[in-house]
Amino acid sequence: MNLTQLNLTPSYSGAESILQTSDTTRATLISTWYFLAKYPEHAEKILSELRNVDETDANGLALLPHLNGVISETLRLVPPQMTGGGRITGPEGLWVDDIWIPGGTKVTAPKYVISRRKLLSSSGDLLSP
Repeated sequence: MNLTQLNLTPSYSGAESILQTSDTTRATLISTWYFLAKYPEHAEKILSELRNVDETDANGLALLPHLNGVISETLRLVPPQMTGGGRITGPEGLWVDDIWIPGGTKVTAPKYVISRRKLLSSSGDLLSP
């Protein structure tokens, strides 16, 4: 029996979605495990939270403050995509502080650098869930 006989056809959009997110998910999981190994006190707090919830309940897991804090901090410190898509300045150009960027110039903002600025996060380079 083949897929056509079952009226099933492969969903390439579904497969593409999995492929598109697998790299970023993998990178985030690796970084999370790294931080939990480096800061075992956070792993202990997460284990303590997990003792009070059914780990198969996604809604319950979403409410665990320390688990979600560690994930958020991991994404801040090691964003799985280092930069977003670039933008092109309008034809009139753009002033950023005292720097002139001419019209039609492609600009990017690296997430890795921005997320570590003390102005945006008092934690800087530290994991602080």
